[in-house]
Amino acid sequence: MQLPNVPTMIEAGYPDFKALNWTGLMAPTGTPRPIIDRVAREVARAARDPKTTAPLIASGFDPWGSTPEEFAATIAADIPFWTEAVGIAGVQEK
Repeated sequence: MQLPNVPTMIEAGYPDFKALNWTGLMAPTGTPRPIIDRVAREVARAARDPKTTAPLIASGFDPWGSTPEEFAATIAADIPFWTEAVGIAGVQEK
């Protein structure tokens, strides 16, 4: 836990609160699968390397590497959530 003396949103009275930030790499459509797989393997390897993860963790990040399919599922799961949030906020395109 990065801020042990700060209550979580659930502890603060927001039991349904959800907001996650993630960062990922994407490739153009048509990128050969062997290239995608190699990049995914290297990112996952870096996400397990203490030399890579220590400064990220110290900055409040929780590094993890996933497969392209897991990352696609993360994106797909977030779309309805953020679509609803944008609607509730009344955000409109200029």
